[in-house]
Amino acid sequence: MKRIIAFAESNSIIGSGHLVRTIQLLSCLDEQLFKIDFYCNYDEAPQWLNEVDHKLIEREKFFELDMEDFDLLIFDSYENRDILEKVTIKTLLIDDFCFLGNGNKAHIILDFNYQTSERFYDKSKTLLGTSFFPIGKNTFPEFSGESAWNPKSKKILISAGGVSDKSLLDIDYLIELASLYGEIILMDPLSKLDKFAGKNIEIIKNESLSNVLSKEKFLFGIIAGGTSKYIAAAYSLPSLLIPRNDIEELLIEKFLEDNLSINMDFLVERPQEKLLMKHFSIISDNLNKIISEKNVFRLQKEILAL
Repeated sequence: MKRIIAFAESNSIIGSGHLVRTIQLLSCLDEQLFKIDFYCNYDEAPQWLNEVDHKLIEREKFFELDMEDFDLLIFDSYENRDILEKVTIKTLLIDDFCFLGNGNKAHIILDFNYQTSERFYDKSKTLLGTSFFPIGKNTFPEFSGESAWNPKSKKILISAGGVSDKSLLDIDYLIELASLYGEIILMDPLSKLDKFAGKNIEIIKNESLSNVLSKEKFLFGIIAGGTSKYIAAAYSLPSLLIPRNDIEELLIEKFLEDNLSINMDFLVERPQEKLLMKHFSIISDNLNKIISEKNVFRLQKEILAL
């Protein structure tokens, strides 16, 4: 049995994506083959985290733990990556295109971002591309299902992730734009968006993005540009992707280049319905090709072999 120790963290600035993708990765691993100790650090977290066996700990305290009885450390944080060089067991870093320039501190890099490349990781073993995004029918908290896109739907999904900092996202503007096209479903994972409730706005609290996408059909989505864009892709939902930092902006550009997301200017211009639906259909078809339920088996096979 392979023994794994894992750490991830989140806050209002970086969102909850680090927690989500680490827990999804861990949920890909067969409990009969892996023993997992999961630690995390957060100020606030969605209620679904209560369903996950975890220990709350500060990052600095985590690295004071004795890890000698473990075979692998899985680490997901933008901070303290240099310390991975001092860890004596194998380390796997969940990374974002290595734009931060210090991804090579780990033995293994998992970078599931679209159009990532080995040239960013010249010293590490790599698991690269969307074929390694951790999602399947039974992964948690996010899982894959049937397409959530319906051109006849009058609903628009807005999912800004766990970020609540107003300097990062202009939710008022996003609501104004979405209201031009239909009724709004606004996700509120940290119960901070009550003020937006209104006649054409339904607020959904304490549910994962996959739960919502598996229950409803949408005309399109407005989705935060982090981990959520891959969850929406797993449901083939054409979406306007909103960056909250420089890394997300670069990754969204890759989506735009290959017709995997909606252009902001396109929505603002209010195109004719026929043109709108053709654009959405192309995006939905393209998204359907980049995420597979086989990802779970690829990840488990690779991590078992480490």
